[in-house]
Amino acid sequence: MQRIRKCKVCKIDYESEYHILSQCPGFNSHHILRHDYACKLIWKEMVKKHNFKANKETLTKDDKNAIPPEVINDQEWSLKYNMKHFIPGDGIYHNRSDMLLITKDMIRIIEISFSTIMQKKVVEQYNYKHYRYFINGTKTSYDDFKTNKKKKGCLASFLSKIYKVPIKSTILIFGQTGETFDKNKKELMELDLDEDVINTLLAKVSTFAARNCNQIVKQYMSTKKS
Repeated sequence: MQRIRKCKVCKIDYESEYHILSQCPGFNSHHILRHDYACKLIWKEMVKKHNFKANKETLTKDDKNAIPPEVINDQEWSLKYNMKHFIPGDGIYHNRSDMLLITKDMIRIIEISFSTIMQKKVVEQYNYKHYRYFINGTKTSYDDFKTNKKKKGCLASFLSKIYKVPIKSTILIFGQTGETFDKNKKELMELDLDEDVINTLLAKVSTFAARNCNQIVKQYMSTKKS
């Protein structure tokens, strides 16, 4: 019987595709780069589609840090990027969504994640993201989510009290190696992006994630056991 080896990089968890491509702290910079690339692409397309006021240089730069925390348009819509909300009293940990689109009629919480390619896991990850921002925003583990779905304070309920409008979600789940799913296209269409823009965006994310995955695997394979 073959023994499962410990990860050569972190030497803490066991070696697996999921651990190396999504969880290993030694590759955290790669994981963040992949996630931020997808966020930045979507932000830029939303700025262009809805005429948010942003510096043209920001739209051409690849630097995530160049993206302002908030932009507005002539309709007084607001698009917030990775902005933390200070929510008193509830101990809410998940108070910073990837993006937040605020219009006069509704608010949309936008979250992006890279998960395992197994369809069951994709559905679980989608539900977990929704749980953290719409049901229980306290600091809970994935195991807590699967066994204890108690409703507590969350970002959605906090925003609803302030703005008095419906709160909706756009949750995008990609495979670790760049796979995309039918639901992603439907979710992006809720942002009123054009179909050809969505197709190009999804293709770019998939290509970047595949290259990112290849870099991680090469780096891992070249790491010597100690």
